[in-house]
Amino acid sequence: MTPENVRFQREMGISHREFLRLLPNAVAPRSFVVEGDAITVGDGPQTITIRLSPEGQRRIGLLRLPVTHVDFYFSGLDDAAIATFMERFELSYRRGGG
Repeated sequence: MTPENVRFQREMGISHREFLRLLPNAVAPRSFVVEGDAITVGDGPQTITIRLSPEGQRRIGLLRLPVTHVDFYFSGLDDAAIATFMERFELSYRRGGG
């Protein structure tokens, strides 16, 4: 099965600058192109488009944290390939605390 335009949405506590800094590891070994707020990962029949919302802020008292909504669109990838991509992506952006 090859779902067309499968869509996921995530709210991430990250700035655009930090998102783009971590992106190469998150999408490896695929190549990507950034055009404004859209990122195209891969080429040919199997592509992933990532769209970033305008950067916002979450305020907690005096603390301000960046927030970006991220939309994922998959074309030509089967369910297993989408799951593999999202697992790697989420692992690459996971932050530890303690």
